[in-house]
Amino acid sequence: MTPPAFSIFAAIAELAVTAIVYSSILSHIRGKPFRLKLLGFAILFEAIVNVTYMVTRFIGADSPVHLSAQMKLLATIHGTFSMPVFIWLIILFFLASSSAKLEQNFFRDHKLMTYVFLILWRVSVASGEVMFLQIYL
Repeated sequence: MTPPAFSIFAAIAELAVTAIVYSSILSHIRGKPFRLKLLGFAILFEAIVNVTYMVTRFIGADSPVHLSAQMKLLATIHGTFSMPVFIWLIILFFLASSSAKLEQNFFRDHKLMTYVFLILWRVSVASGEVMFLQIYL
């Protein structure tokens, strides 16, 4: 089955967003300035493109009705898991931004929470990419 163009774009874009999320957070932990605009752009892009993609694939005209019940369940679990992780990213962004204005390093000061977030983000992205591969390859 050939994937729709928007599906291909969203799958590739998700990897780019993930690279920005990881590089922004990890470079700040290592003492570099907080990349406010870059991470803010990635969050906005994620909200507009990838969240829209998930919603349209779930309830839109392109909803994959041909999928097995197990794959639909996996997609539902993925979406339900990914949204709170994305909201957590938004919260971390605002906390880190506020801290950076005070010349503090939120991610370095909260390393455990930051690394737990990065692991959960990776699980979220990986589950979406695996679903893409299972559906279209």
